[in-house]
Amino acid sequence: MPNSTKRPRGRPRRFDKAEALQLASEVFRRQGYAGTSIDNLTEAMRISKPSLYGTYGDKAQLYLLALEAFAERMGTAAAQALNHEEPLQAAIVRYLDSVLDIYFDDGDQGLGCLIMSTAATEAPCQPTVRDFLADVLARADDIVARRIQKERGVSKSKLSHSDIALARIVTGILISLGTRARSGESREELHKVIVSTAGIVSGATPLRN
Repeated sequence: MPNSTKRPRGRPRRFDKAEALQLASEVFRRQGYAGTSIDNLTEAMRISKPSLYGTYGDKAQLYLLALEAFAERMGTAAAQALNHEEPLQAAIVRYLDSVLDIYFDDGDQGLGCLIMSTAATEAPCQPTVRDFLADVLARADDIVARRIQKERGVSKSKLSHSDIALARIVTGILISLGTRARSGESREELHKVIVSTAGIVSGATPLRN
C-alpha cells in the first residue's frame, strides 16, 4: 500500500547576508555594474533569484548596498590610520598603505576600488549613485583635511582652503592608486608613490607659529 503521507516542504536554505553582499561586491568590482548580470550575481552569491530580489531588491539596489559596504570598509581603514599619534607624513603613508591592503585584497593582481572604478561610470545615468559618489569624495577629503588641520595645531571647526586643497591631492592619489592597481602596477611601485605624496603634502603644510 503506497505511503500517502506528504513530505513537509523544505525551508529555503539560509545564507549569510553580509557574506553574500561581499561576494556580490567582488563581482561588481571585477565586471562593473553594466557588465554584471543577475545570473552572475546569483552564481557568485550562491543564492536563488527569488532570494536575491527578496533580500536585496533589484540589481541597482544591490549595487548601492555593495557601494555602501565598501565605503564603510574604506572609512574604517581611514579612521584607524589617521588617528595614530604620529607626524602627518607617517599618517598619510599609513592611510594610503591601508587603502592598498583593500585594493590588493585578492592577491598580487590589484582589483582597485569598487567605488572609484565603477561608480564614476554609472554616476551620469544614475542620480542615486552620483549623489553617493559625491558624498564619498567629500568624506574622504574631510577626514584628511581634519588630520592636516590637527598637524597645524589648529582646533577651529572650519577648514582652511589649503587644508582642503591638500586633502584633495591625497584623495586624488587614492583614486589614482586604484586605477594603477587595476592596470597591473605592483604594490611596491605604488608604495613609492605613496611615500612621495606624503612627503609633498606634509612639506606643504604650514605649522602654527
